[in-house]
Amino acid sequence: MNTYAEAKVVAESEGTEKSLKFRKAARKFIFWGTIVVLLIVATLSVAIYPKRDKEQKPREKQVLSMPANGDSPHVNTRPGYAIDYTGSGFSIHCVYRDGSEGVVGDQKNPCKDGPMLYQYVRDTTGKANVATYAFVRPN
Repeated sequence: MNTYAEAKVVAESEGTEKSLKFRKAARKFIFWGTIVVLLIVATLSVAIYPKRDKEQKPREKQVLSMPANGDSPHVNTRPGYAIDYTGSGFSIHCVYRDGSEGVVGDQKNPCKDGPMLYQYVRDTTGKANVATYAFVRPN
């Protein structure tokens, strides 16, 4: 038979063994739980911030129509962007918050730096005309 002291040592070793098993299981749970959380965060990050497709053009062109000797619809400006126009037979007009207006390339009334509200183009050919534009980041 076991004495009280021997029984106490056996009970303590069984308790220590159970405690070690519990600690080992807890470490595995924390490790795999961390891995799962990191995978979820990585998946959500990729879903929220998709990479730009290499075949996708960095700037999308839009078309403005203007009647003969008339104005196009207004194009609201975006902070940090310039508007790149393509086409011919039109002048580009800049309208500012204070109500002043400038024309690109005009020596007497040029476009200037300042808080711009919108731009529009005006036909100079005497026929209906179109211009394409895109918002671009200046270099």
